[in-house]
Amino acid sequence: MLPLARLLKQRRLVLVDRGRTAGGFIYIDNFVDAVLAAAAEAAALGAAVNLRDDTCETWAQFLGDLARGIGAAPPRFSVPAGLARAAATVLEPAHRALRLKGRPFATRHGTHLLSRDAAFPIEAARRLLGFRSRISYAEGMAATAAWAKARLAEDSAA
Repeated sequence: MLPLARLLKQRRLVLVDRGRTAGGFIYIDNFVDAVLAAAAEAAALGAAVNLRDDTCETWAQFLGDLARGIGAAPPRFSVPAGLARAAATVLEPAHRALRLKGRPFATRHGTHLLSRDAAFPIEAARRLLGFRSRISYAEGMAATAAWAKARLAEDSAA
C-alpha cells in the first residue's frame, strides 16, 4: 500500500485501461475475520476459497480514494494494457541492466495487477465461513489512507 501512496504523491502512477478493472480488495480486519473463521470451521479444512470484500471497487476508484485520503491528486493518465505490458517488458530489464536506482516507471507485476480483473467469486467463503465484510470499504479506505498519510509524513521528516 505504501508504495502506491508514494507513487501517488510523486504523481508517478498511471492507470491501465482507465482503471476499469476490479481490484479484488480486502481490508485487513476482514481478512483476519475470514482466517479466524476458517480455523474454527471443520468444513473449511482442505477447502479453497477466494477472499475479497463484499464490494468490488475498480482500480480507478481505489486509487482515487487513496489519493484524496493522503492529499494527493488521483492519477491523470491512462495507457492501454497492451502498451503498458510492452513498456514494462522493455523498461524493467533496461532499468536493471543500467543499474538505475529506484523502480522502473513500469513493471510487469504492476501492469499485471492493474489490468487483471480480480473480482473473484466469494460464494464459497460466504457459505463455508459465513464471511461478510465487517468493515465497509469507506471505513477501511479511511483507515488505510490515514495510516499511509502518517507513514508518508514520517518519510518526509526523515
